[in-house]
Amino acid sequence: MPDISKVQSQLAGELLRATQKQEARPGFADTLKQMVQQVDAMQKDAAEETQKFIAGEQGNLHQVMAAVEEARLGFELLLEVRNRLMESYQEIMRMQV
Repeated sequence: MPDISKVQSQLAGELLRATQKQEARPGFADTLKQMVQQVDAMQKDAAEETQKFIAGEQGNLHQVMAAVEEARLGFELLLEVRNRLMESYQEIMRMQV
């Protein structure tokens, strides 16, 4: 028959590991914040590439256009996520309790 204190310590260890795993996963707010930061970085990169091209430092128009298009698509995705979140929020607010 196993000792109760050993079983309790094993359960406590398992609980601690499960809690740490849950804390390690990013939450929705963290994911959204990271997405906004990535889109901001893409926008800044596209602006920098455009300025380099205008100044004559960058001769590859394809690279500039790719950076601008990537930034545009990232922004559109972020905008669509925001729109869906707002629709969801409004739908929840219309629910009757």
